[in-house]
Amino acid sequence: TPTSNAALPIFTQARVPFFAPFSGAQSLREPFNRLIFNVRASYYDETEHLVDRLVSTGLKNIAVFYQNDAYGKAGLAGVERALKKLNLPIVD
Repeated sequence: TPTSNAALPIFTQARVPFFAPFSGAQSLREPFNRLIFNVRASYYDETEHLVDRLVSTGLKNIAVFYQNDAYGKAGLAGVERALKKLNLPIVD
């Protein structure tokens, strides 16, 4: 992700397509950049799928352990968004 973010202004200014960055970061999705061709799901999509699978097995109490950096906080935000859609809280 840091390498892709560093390249973002370069390929955008040069108007060169950036194909298949190996990152689920929102910074490569928002704001929309028509030059970026993501082939991996976003971290939000990945964590939403995980939450949906856990809830589908009957779990209602979900806690999150995450690393305290941009990557970990993106995962936490994805879980928070998914739980909010399902009206479920994060367990402290």
